[in-house]
Amino acid sequence: MELSSRQGNTLLIVLALGAVGASGYAIWNVRQMPEPTAQVLSSPTPTEGTSTTPTATSDSENGQTTEETSTQASDNESTSSADEEPPESSDPEETTTEQAEPTLSDWRSAWSDGADLLVIGDGYSNLESQWVQLWAGRQAEGRPTLVSHWAEGADDAFNDPIELSDGEGPDLHVWSASRDGTTIREATRRVDRFIDASAPPDAVLVTLGGSSGDENIPEQLDQLLDELPDVPVLVTAGPSGLYEPGVADDVVAWAKDNDDRVSLVDLREATSDEPTAEEWALAFDEGTRDSD
Repeated sequence: MELSSRQGNTLLIVLALGAVGASGYAIWNVRQMPEPTAQVLSSPTPTEGTSTTPTATSDSENGQTTEETSTQASDNESTSSADEEPPESSDPEETTTEQAEPTLSDWRSAWSDGADLLVIGDGYSNLESQWVQLWAGRQAEGRPTLVSHWAEGADDAFNDPIELSDGEGPDLHVWSASRDGTTIREATRRVDRFIDASAPPDAVLVTLGGSSGDENIPEQLDQLLDELPDVPVLVTAGPSGLYEPGVADDVVAWAKDNDDRVSLVDLREATSDEPTAEEWALAFDEGTRDSD
């Protein structure tokens, strides 16, 4: 069916109005979209390596880092304390006890029971009338006592023992290895011979120096002591007037320097310069009984 001219014009007008309406709607819809905010438009472009985390967050992390650093330092101190070695134990069992110095009491105790006492002497103690036998006679007042003198002629044995008493109590045998004119050096060479010819000594008495004016006293006494058995040793310095000058002083000085090995009885001023044998024996007996 064909439209009339009037109807055709009307249709064209309707279509034209529809097209204009659609265009207006599209323009209106576009204008309703939100515009970008000032913050977004002003934000700088991120730089490589630069954090975009807000400042508040950075402060929080810095606080955490400080806390972690403190914790790490505390841990390091704890580890260091744990690594430190603990102080050494004061356990008495681990403490080394120093050996006590020998005393006169030790020397006396060594022959207080049944015992053998070796005397190494010179021409001041080799005879029955001299001070060693007279001193032994004082011991004989309370116990059975024998004295054997060195046979100087044969120079390899003791003479038969002399009985000073046969009472009750522990036996004491004094082996007087004294030789007329013997020096410290000569006595040292004979120590083994003295010991082989006697009973094993429980203690030793050294009374030398009367013939040693030309010797190096300390050196010779060192060598003598090295030859003696491991028993208490007493060294005596006799009255000064009976020795060449300086000998008795050297004996005393050496004994004091070796007080960890020997004990000493100093008779330099304990009696007269030239005592009798009885005075010497008495001074020695009193000197060995004095309190340490």
